[in-house]
Amino acid sequence: YRLIWIRSSRKAELDKAAREYSIEKAFIDLRDLSAKLNRGKFKRKNMIRKAVNSLLQSHNVKELLFCTLNCLKKGGFIQIKVT
Repeated sequence: YRLIWIRSSRKAELDKAAREYSIEKAFIDLRDLSAKLNRGKFKRKNMIRKAVNSLLQSHNVKELLFCTLNCLKKGGFIQIKVT
């Protein structure tokens, strides 16, 4: 059998818009999570890491965003940095 590939500029535009929307939603949720850090269950690095991974997977952007957790030496505070 033959396989025929068809490229659609409209499909590419829709995919790009969907990716941008997912990334924007992930940034909003990461900002909300960042406000909860160092309180309650988000005092430990492993719990924060699980929450960040879950958030990135739920928005399907785990391959698109790279997050690092920074622990400041002075007060033991943890920050999320997205690159």
